[in-house]
Amino acid sequence: MNPTGSNPKEFAVAIIPARYSSTRLPGKPLLLIAGRPLVLWVA
Repeated sequence: MNPTGSNPKEFAVAIIPARYSSTRLPGKPLLLIAGRPLVLWVA
């Protein structure tokens, strides 16, 4: 067991809702901002 009390083999999965079919800015979740897709900045 590590000092934080969590099991290092456990991991979490998160689902971030992102609409890909935006009318004003198509493909918005995958647009690069500072070299990373927008959806990664939210995560």
